[in-house]
Formats: sequence, C-alpha cells, structure tokens
Amino acid sequence: MVIRRQKSNENRQRRILKRGLTVWCMWAAALILPAGGARPLVTESIAQQQASSASETRSQPAPALTRIYRVGPEDALEIRLLNDPEAQPDYRVSPGGYIFFPYIGNVHVAGKTTSEIEEELKRLLKNGYFENPEVIVAVKEYKSHYVYLLGETGGGQIVLKREQVPLIEILAQAGVRPSVRRVTITRLGGDTGQPSTITVNLNAPEKYSVMVQHGDIIEVETLVERVFITGEVRQPTAQEYTPGLTLSQAIIQAGGPTEFAKRSKIEIKRKAPDGTVTVLRADFDKILRGESPDIELQPGDLIYVHRRFF
Repeated sequence: MVIRRQKSNENRQRRILKRGLTVWCMWAAALILPAGGARPLVTESIAQQQASSASETRSQPAPALTRIYRVGPEDALEIRLLNDPEAQPDYRVSPGGYIFFPYIGNVHVAGKTTSEIEEELKRLLKNGYFENPEVIVAVKEYKSHYVYLLGETGGGQIVLKREQVPLIEILAQAGVRPSVRRVTITRLGGDTGQPSTITVNLNAPEKYSVMVQHGDIIEVETLVERVFITGEVRQPTAQEYTPGLTLSQAIIQAGGPTEFAKRSKIEIKRKAPDGTVTVLRADFDKILRGESPDIELQPGDLIYVHRRFF
C-alpha cells in the first residue's frame, strides 16, 4: 500500500514538471520568434537603434550663424543651371524676396541659404522638366544685411556677409583707431520687441566674443586719452595717448628738450585708480643710447623735464 502511494506521488511530480517545461518552451519561443514569422528580437533592437540614430541626426544643432548667410531683398545671385548652359545666370532678389527662374517662374528665396535655394530649385525642376537637375547658387553681391556705424569714423553702413559677424572684425574693417576704448551696440527689436543696448569695453577679453547682426547700431565713443608733457621741452602739450607710446616718443613729439633741459632728470608722475601717485625717473640720453629701457607710458601720465642750473 505504501509502495503504491509513493509511485502515485512520483507520477504526479513528473506531470507537473512536464507541464512546467511545456510552458517555459512556449514562453521562450514567443521571445525568440514572435507570431506571424517576424524576425527575432535582435533585428528589432537594430531597428530601434537606427530609429534612435535618425532622431539624433534630426536634432543636431543648426550651423553657427557666423558661418551662414540667408539671402535677402536686393541681393544679387549667380545661379548656374548645368542642364541648360544657355540659361542666364544673373538674378536680383526682389523687394518681396522672389526671383523669376526659367521653367518655373517666381521662386521665393529670401531667408534661405544658397544650399537651401539649390535644393528648392532642384525639387521644382524635377516636376516635369529635368530628370536630374543640377544647380549651383552663389551670392554675387551682398546688399540686404548691414550694420550702422556712428562716431569717429563719420558714420555709414557696413555690409555683412554672414548672419553674425565678430564686432572686432567690423571695427577693423571700418578703420577704427586702436586708441578707442569703448563702443555701444543698440539692437532693435529682439525677443521683447524693445531696443536693447550693451556697452563693450575694448580693453577687456569680452570684445572677442561679441557678435553683431543685421540692423545693429554701433556707436564708437570718442574717448580720447592723453599724456601731458611739460617743463623744458620746446612744445609743452597734452598728447593723444596711443597704446605703446613711450617716453622718448612723447618727448620727441613735444619738439625735444630745450637747451636748458637737464636731460638726465626726467620724471613721470603716474596716478593709480586708488589715488596714489608713483614717480618714475629716467635719463633721456641713456634711453637714446640704449643703456636704459624706454618707459612705456600710460593714459594720464604727467612728464616733467627738469631745468639744469649752471
């Protein structure tokens, strides 16, 4: 009786184990080969990766505004249609932002880069005109983007050839003197619709990171800094300071020492921002002979050439 009961328990355990193995096999098959004969999950993973990669490509940032130019009204374009060498290449963008192109008619180009215009023309030309249109677009004359420059340069417009241009590039193009220390940029509109103004210190590293764009008003502040020279020189004066100006240069610009000057006793009085005054002494003849360093001046320096006594 006991032996029969043990065999019955063993048969029950075998049936449970067999049922469990059957369920596990069905579950594993569903993971490896989904219904309908679809490919394994490994392929789905690759597809997901490709979709993710495509999404990342679409979300990549646009080119920097310092490297692109969007065409605007009055710009002149040169457009070559390689499929039709006889097509005229010169086009002027209308005030409304259009050009009239052969085979197509009016095409809106304002606000687009040359690459975008190429793609748009190819798309339109494929519509029953050319099987594989080849188009090359370039800006021949820039007229739609500019900044206004006011101040010591006499004012005027400077044309931009990119959406944003470094401020220092504009100042160099306008011939602004190195002695200028500050400019003010006024930008009309913007996010708030109100003009915004920033002041740029040209002695600070920030000048290299400031960008200007179409419509900006750049005012060059005429802030003339000077050094003062007096005593035994032929023309005591207040000289305009320029970076790199030295003591010997300032004395020569003042006509040089008089016959009564004590050339070995020249003093430079320099006032610090905290009000303290430092006195530097120099020998003019030793500087000329290269025996002493030529002192580089700073704005506001007072140079005094002493008189000799017989």
